[in-house]
Amino acid sequence: MKQPSIQDRFLLFLFRSFPPTETIFKEAAGRAQTEYGDEVATPFNRYFGRGSELLRGLDILDLGCGFGGRAVRFIEAGARSVIGVEVEEEKITAARRFAAERGIAEKSQFLVGVGEDLPLPAACVDLVLMNDVMEHVIKPHKVLDEVYRVLRPNGRAAIVFPPYYDVIAGSHLHGYATRLPGLNLLFSTKALKSAATLLLEEQGIDFRRYLREVPSDKLWNQNGLTIRQFLRLLHERPFHIDLLLFLGHRDYRFRGYRGLRKLFSLPFVVAANLPVIREAFCDRVCALLQKESTAT
Repeated sequence: MKQPSIQDRFLLFLFRSFPPTETIFKEAAGRAQTEYGDEVATPFNRYFGRGSELLRGLDILDLGCGFGGRAVRFIEAGARSVIGVEVEEEKITAARRFAAERGIAEKSQFLVGVGEDLPLPAACVDLVLMNDVMEHVIKPHKVLDEVYRVLRPNGRAAIVFPPYYDVIAGSHLHGYATRLPGLNLLFSTKALKSAATLLLEEQGIDFRRYLREVPSDKLWNQNGLTIRQFLRLLHERPFHIDLLLFLGHRDYRFRGYRGLRKLFSLPFVVAANLPVIREAFCDRVCALLQKESTAT
C-alpha cells in the first residue's frame, strides 16, 4: 500500500466519517428481483411523463440490462419482446434464469455485448432504453451511433443518466466510498481515485472485480459525460429530439408531487435547468430521441 499524501488523509477522514449507505460490491443472488421491484415501484417511463404506452407492442432493446429484472417487467407492461444486452456473463445468466422463472423466456433474449458494438443487425428494434447506462459506457459517441443503427425508422431511444458533475449522483462515490455529496466538484478525479483506492485496500475489498481501469475514464466505470458534451453528441447525429428534460433533485415532474411539496421542489427544478450550474444540480438528463422515417 502506498504512503498516503496529506490530501489522501483528508479525503480518507471524510470517507470514514461519512461512509456509504449502499455498496456496489454485491453478489448476483436476488439482484434481478430487486430490479424488478424497483421498476414496479418507479417505472422507467415516468422519467418522460409517459405511461406504459411508451413500451406497448414494441420490440425493445434494454441496453445495459443489468440482471434482467427491469427487462422482464417491460414485457409484463406490454412490450412485444425485449433484448437485454450486458457486458458480464454473470448478469446475462441471471437475467435468463429470472425471465424463465417469470414465464416470459420466449419473449426475451439476453446477450453479452457492449454498446459500442451491439451484437444485433441493423433496424431490428422499435425502442432502445438506457437507464443510468450512458455515463458508464467507454465511448458515448459510438454507443449513440450503434443505437441509431439498430433502430427501425421512426424508432426511438429513451436515455436517462446523471451528468458527471451532479453533486449527488454524478461521481457514484456513494456506491463504494462515501455518501458525502459534491466531492467531485471540489477535488480532482485523480485525488478521489487515490484516496478511494487506499480506503478499499484498507477494507480488504476485492474491488478490481467490480471497477474497471480505462485510461479515458474520469473515475472507475465513469466516462465523465457532462450535459454539454451530451448535447454536442446529439447535435452531431441525425436524431430528432422528441423530448429533452433536465430533472432536478426531488423534481415534482418525476416524483408526482403536488401542493406544497411541488412548491418546495421548484428551486431544484430551476437550478437543474439553468445553463452552467445545471451540471451540478441536474439529477438526471432524460432524452427521448427519434430516428426519422426516411432513415435507412
